Amino acid sequence: MTYTSEGYTYNLTAQLSSTFENGLYANIGYTYGFATDINPGISSQAVSNWRNVPTYGNPNRSELSFSQFMVPRRIVAALTYRKEYAGFLATSIGLFYNGQSGVPISFVYQGDLNRDGVLGNDLIYVPENREGIRLYDTYTLAKNEWVISQTADQQYALIDNFIDNNDYLNSRRGNYAERNAGRTPFEHRFDVRLAQEIIVHNAGRLEFTFDVLNAGNLLNNDWGRSYAIQNSQFITVANFANNNVAGPEPRTINGNPVPMDPNVPSFKADLRGDEAWLAQDFFSRWRAKIGLRYTF
Repeated sequence: MTYTSEGYTYNLTAQLSSTFENGLYANIGYTYGFATDINPGISSQAVSNWRNVPTYGNPNRSELSFSQFMVPRRIVAALTYRKEYAGFLATSIGLFYNGQSGVPISFVYQGDLNRDGVLGNDLIYVPENREGIRLYDTYTLAKNEWVISQTADQQYALIDNFIDNNDYLNSRRGNYAERNAGRTPFEHRFDVRLAQEIIVHNAGRLEFTFDVLNAGNLLNNDWGRSYAIQNSQFITVANFANNNVAGPEPRTINGNPVPMDPNVPSFKADLRGDEAWLAQDFFSRWRAKIGLRYTF
């Protein structure tokens, strides 16, 4: 282990805000961020800091790449209105918005491509065409016999479609994917708050609040979605099962027997859907809460 001067971070923020005499307040801000590192150093042990950094080369010499803590774009806005009346009452309503870049994705092989003893830390090579990846047929057992479930060409068609549907992967055809360079979709979230105050002179104030969190989802099920990563390991290092009755899984490409070459990396597809992410059910839902607060 040693120190390095590589890696840096910066954030640029612009903000506008104004308070009006009629009780209206408006605010909007935009932040652009950029950050790179060699190793995020987030683990308490040296060995896990080493093995948890995806790389396409020597795992002892990690490449400078995007930090997992980088938030490239973020927009925040607020619009509130407060009205005092009757000498002891005040009502306020507020609309709050937060929009930001999705979470970073490192596209890695499922398995141990470079045989360093660590699974899932080898960045994938994004094939430019069918000749850019060697795929073997996948098999399933049916009545104690091996039956092809997907040929190599069928698997490539799925991989090719998956890459086409992902702007980042499509831009990396013929190159290795970069650490933390992919992203889940930009996320939008609106919250609404209604507050009723009862002002007790010389004794403080009592406040009742009603909040709707992720209010956009209350209006439309497709709004306010939060995303989690799936399919970051959509290509697996080829491995072959063995069955006591059927024997070893055949090693074929489009039905033709092809011996394994230890000098040529071989793979299979392992896709779960057409996207690299899925909407999180709980965090994409709207929620409501009520509150009571006494301030003195």
